[in-house]
Amino acid sequence: MLLEKILLYVIAAIFILTIFRLLKVNKKNISKIIINTALGGLLLIILNYLPGVNLQVSLLTAFLTGLFGLPAVIVIWIISLI
Repeated sequence: MLLEKILLYVIAAIFILTIFRLLKVNKKNISKIIINTALGGLLLIILNYLPGVNLQVSLLTAFLTGLFGLPAVIVIWIISLI
């Protein structure tokens, strides 16, 4: 299951990289977005090990966490409580 998630993130990163290259976006910005998305997904996975926290880990939530940081984690957590 974890291997499938990692494979999904790698495929998504390659897909996003291809789209950005077609749009001719700066490589520095691409790498920053990909690294932040990966770190956001890792943060969500780590937070799921805390008791009482059940956050959905998807490409969208990882991207939002990587892009907006802690406020995105708080919003995702509040949405998961609803």
